[in-house]
Amino acid sequence: MYFLDRIAKELVDKYGQDMGQLQLVFPSRRTGQYLLKAIAEHQSKVSWSPGFYSIEELFRVWVPTPQPDRMILITFLHKAYQEVSGQPESLDSFWFWGDMLLKDFDAVDRGMVNPEKLFKAIKDQQELDAFFEGLGETELEALRLFWKSLDTSNTSAEKQAFLTLWELLLPIYRHFHHLLQAQGWIYAGLRYRQAAEGLLQGKWGFPSGTWIFIGFNQLTAAEQIVVKQGILLKQAQVYWDIDAWYVNDPEQEAGMFIRRYAADPVLKPTLPEEPPRYIEQGTGTWEIREVPVKTAQPRAAGALVHSLLTQQGYQPKDIGIILPGEELLYPLLNSLPLSIPELKINLTLGFPLKNTPWYSLISYWLRLQQESQGEQDKTWVGYSPVQGLLQHPFLNDSIASSVLQELSKYNRIRVSFTALKNQLKESIHYPLWELLLEKIKPSRAAERLLNILSLLEPNPEDKGFLAQFFYQLYAQVNIFQELLNTHLSEEEIIQWPSFFRQYLFQLRIPFEGTGIDAMQIMGPLESRNLDFKVVIILSMEEGSFPPQPDAGSFIPYNIRNGFHLSVPRDQDAAFAYYLYRLLQHTEKGYLFYTPLSEGVGGREPSRFLLQLSAEFPKHRIFSTPEKLSAVTLKLQPPTLKLSVAERNKLLELLQREKGLSPSAINTFLDCRLKFYYQYIARIQEPAAFSEELDARSLGSVLHKLMEILYEPFCNTGIVSPEKLLKQKEKITEALNTAFEEVLQEKDLSQTLQGRNLLIRSVLEQYATQIIDTDAKLEDLKLIAQEISLVHSIEVSAFGEKISVNIGGKVDRIDQVKGINRIIDYKTGKDDTEIKSLSLLIEGENEKRNKAAFQLWVYAWVWEKLNPGENLTLGLYTVKDLFQSTFDPRLKKEKQPVEIVNPFLADFENLLQDILTTLLDPDLEISATEILTRCSYCPYAGICHRD
Repeated sequence: MYFLDRIAKELVDKYGQDMGQLQLVFPSRRTGQYLLKAIAEHQSKVSWSPGFYSIEELFRVWVPTPQPDRMILITFLHKAYQEVSGQPESLDSFWFWGDMLLKDFDAVDRGMVNPEKLFKAIKDQQELDAFFEGLGETELEALRLFWKSLDTSNTSAEKQAFLTLWELLLPIYRHFHHLLQAQGWIYAGLRYRQAAEGLLQGKWGFPSGTWIFIGFNQLTAAEQIVVKQGILLKQAQVYWDIDAWYVNDPEQEAGMFIRRYAADPVLKPTLPEEPPRYIEQGTGTWEIREVPVKTAQPRAAGALVHSLLTQQGYQPKDIGIILPGEELLYPLLNSLPLSIPELKINLTLGFPLKNTPWYSLISYWLRLQQESQGEQDKTWVGYSPVQGLLQHPFLNDSIASSVLQELSKYNRIRVSFTALKNQLKESIHYPLWELLLEKIKPSRAAERLLNILSLLEPNPEDKGFLAQFFYQLYAQVNIFQELLNTHLSEEEIIQWPSFFRQYLFQLRIPFEGTGIDAMQIMGPLESRNLDFKVVIILSMEEGSFPPQPDAGSFIPYNIRNGFHLSVPRDQDAAFAYYLYRLLQHTEKGYLFYTPLSEGVGGREPSRFLLQLSAEFPKHRIFSTPEKLSAVTLKLQPPTLKLSVAERNKLLELLQREKGLSPSAINTFLDCRLKFYYQYIARIQEPAAFSEELDARSLGSVLHKLMEILYEPFCNTGIVSPEKLLKQKEKITEALNTAFEEVLQEKDLSQTLQGRNLLIRSVLEQYATQIIDTDAKLEDLKLIAQEISLVHSIEVSAFGEKISVNIGGKVDRIDQVKGINRIIDYKTGKDDTEIKSLSLLIEGENEKRNKAAFQLWVYAWVWEKLNPGENLTLGLYTVKDLFQSTFDPRLKKEKQPVEIVNPFLADFENLLQDILTTLLDPDLEISATEILTRCSYCPYAGICHRD
């Protein structure tokens, strides 16, 4: 019989028609709802229903003082900190630490710890012993070890700061209480302390009736006082939800708390002399299922639920699904067989607001408010939050997508609110854009947020989970409005976007379901006292079940341990208890995990899985690898063959007027699959953006800059060094023009800020050095700049001769001492060294010189168009240009290749080989084996190399 069914039967048998005098207290209200239903099923006559309370509600009976929202509590804690310390720390920078400090104060009060002892500044070991008089030797030794590590005889600045803060904790704690008292407020831990202290002091007692505490395991010190006082006053009874398997075994952490209570003279009589042996005598089986990919666990659970309901005869209420973490909630909901008419689902767990679309929208808007500069119609902001809004599902449409493409195309580092609103006027979401794209005064912030949310309100008939999120968020904004209007100083209000975003990021929205005839989805904590025929637990990896311990505390581990506050081993013991008590009555248990050695999201299996495998009878627990048809252990890049239609696209590419570019050929040589995606499938690369000029924009600006500076000298004969050097005076003006043309932006004041100013300075130096270098050349003539060159080459393919156009845009062609030079400007790490022509087309050569290959293509085209002219090839690279021995010519074995014409026939043969391979009907399109090339490839996700 399930735990709550057993308790219900005992209570009905014992009290019968007198059930109305009982007052039942549970760890949560949810347990009470299940018990009341069980009582109703066991009663044969109508009687008064017993009263029931969660433990927190019982404390409110004694101390009904209102408790403000956590956001307001942290704000008042910040006030206490500032007034005690005299430090002007901003609210937003204090927020994280304030949240941690509030948790500590709450734990201290729930634990009924003497704050004077805990927070007293301790300077040496002798004071330590005096202040902690009464503690056992074990606790004192733990404290000595901690304070030895903080020996102040040679104190660092960090240690001194810590000790100073430690001295302030007690006055902050007291002043925080004083501030709350002045407002008529309290926080949960302080309520617990005051209720327990009042009970001990006789200020109040238990209301009339018999009080029964049901299903507790880990009691705080305040809760222990209440339970024990009830027992001593002969007004309380206790029902424990336990099993001999873990209680009687001193090595079983699941029974750690119960064994402690068995050593307590007041609590011991409430425990059964011999705990029940459900696990030992049961017949249930537990199956450990290994899933190769973490994100596939919900799918596997969904398929299992479908089988349980349609093939194995179970009802939805028979099934409980436990989620240790919330990251799999949405995938799980999307994987359950909702098409089954009788399937009802009830959620009871907390879910982070940060995982909802409303949070992301508000977060981007808060960043707009925080980061925007300028006033009225000249307000502007950085690209990142604008990009987030333009891509947001609540705002994204064709208009927003086109605006985003334009911003990315021209690398708009700063975005004007006015210009953006003008661009979005035709958007169906324009009323929302109008609200978002305005700089708001702090006093109007909450009002504007409520206006924004009013345009996003779900359909009133939508009672789904997302609707619950929305209304909780709406409530939080109303609390925020109260905070802004009532409790913040002018200095604090200025920081509102930052601290409100931090608060929302930490906020968890509670799902408090009431449907007990539905399939239950809950966290481990919410599963207390509930039993199911089938239990499914996901994320049974170490760090999920049990979770990673929360390391955020101002109270060091040894101090917490010495004062019996919760430490990581207590959390592990609690989660062990949640697991074992779930398995006490279940007919079938399924525990899913993804191992570290397998797919994405894997970790070490939970220690509890190893425990179960070692302890339980082999015929009742076994492991099964989960076979998922759509999931493979390692996804490999595809290998393709071109269809007839794709071959036609390829021919169109090869025969287009502007020709097949050297870049396209380089792409084919580096990775055939990338070539296919880019040039045949024509999959657009995702828009890339950087708030600093990226490499492509940097190169474009440099090319445009040199084109402007050298334009007066093209085809004018020999360029005198004096005229050339004179152009240095025009670099600044030419650079502005280059930026404006490349970025398509007239107001450069918004773009050229921060590191972009440094990049501008580098470009100025680079242009200066190019001019200085060219001024030293003898008989320099400028022939052409940024010139497109195209020529055809015949290739045998498909049983006929096919003419292929090859060409591209050359940065510069000049002549020095009668020899034509093809020059390419490079801002990267390109090298002038080549070992042989054949290595230039060896695709699997990781160090293949792509820049040199590009120059050879230009040389071949130029020679075809201008036969008989001697050519040399050169790279103006940043890393070499400033060296005194700079020589731009390509080199073989470190010797310059002075004239390339004799090698161009061999190079033409190499080109024909490449094109013949490309046009081979049996060509396999596969991914490169050089994985470093995949690191920055935009198609890495498509071919599973990300």
